[in-house]
Amino acid sequence: MNLQENTKALHRMVPYGRVGILFVLGLVLCPAATPASRPGDSLQEGFDHLYNLSFDAAHRSFQSWEHVHPADPRAPAFDAAAYLFSEFDRLRILQSEFFVNDRNFQARSQLTADPKAKAKFENALTVTKKLSEARLKSSPDDPDAVFASILRLGLQADYIALVEKHNFQALSEIKDARQAAQSL
Repeated sequence: MNLQENTKALHRMVPYGRVGILFVLGLVLCPAATPASRPGDSLQEGFDHLYNLSFDAAHRSFQSWEHVHPADPRAPAFDAAAYLFSEFDRLRILQSEFFVNDRNFQARSQLTADPKAKAKFENALTVTKKLSEARLKSSPDDPDAVFASILRLGLQADYIALVEKHNFQALSEIKDARQAAQSL
């Protein structure tokens, strides 16, 4: 499938699924999303691993960055993304046929989340929120902290909508993320 065909397929998704997935995929998989990373950085390596669905390696890369930069809220946010996409892969949510037809999305069955993965995902989001809020308290316009906050909300929304199937609750998270994104 080329980019135009992918875009057309994505436009056929129901609105809340479209917004959430595009939001997070755009933030996480776009190399421009991490202006401070350069090839060879563990963040860039983590994104490369995420793109290749090598989730354990992505975790190692993001956690390595977090170890060296403990106050950077992006690392736990990116690690949360790795947990989320790992669950998406395990639950077969990443398959394109899930998004191509609205009926496939709407008729999806209730999924069973891995409780250990969910706990790690939620912990990473909690750390992201704590670090972001600390940075924003001292520097309200810190772009990395704002970005990490936006990503945290988008990841949470995707989990709520696609794994837990609470679509309207997810919309609230997406709304908050969109408002924060406009400030960025």
